[in-house]
Amino acid sequence: MTRASPRSVDAPAGGRMRLTRELLSPYRGWIVIILLAMLAETAMSLAAPWPLKVILDNVLGSHKAPAWLAPFRSSLLGGHKMELAVLAGVATVVIAALNAVASYIDNYYTESVGQWVAHDLRMRVYDHLQHLSLGFYDSH
Repeated sequence: MTRASPRSVDAPAGGRMRLTRELLSPYRGWIVIILLAMLAETAMSLAAPWPLKVILDNVLGSHKAPAWLAPFRSSLLGGHKMELAVLAGVATVVIAALNAVASYIDNYYTESVGQWVAHDLRMRVYDHLQHLSLGFYDSH
């Protein structure tokens, strides 16, 4: 572990960025997981209104169902509009579940990485303070 210089407290922005990079670099893999979870959360938030659109346009309205929905429809109801309603209901549950899992992963790992980085920073400060001379403490 490298010791921080005494001037790192008042370091310019470049020094703080370097310190931040050094503190975060051991956790790159976790940070990638956090970013992927955030992307999944965003995607699920954007997809959440889609089942309601299907219900309003295709089940209650008179629009024809999009062709890309055909592989997801079963032939149990014979192409009835209720088939689309069931599909929209299932999609709502799947979207909510994926959003909840992504949110949990995001929150858990963000908190964990934050705690690990805070621990590493405390250890650096403690190490730095341990290596200062007694004369420093005499005068400060």
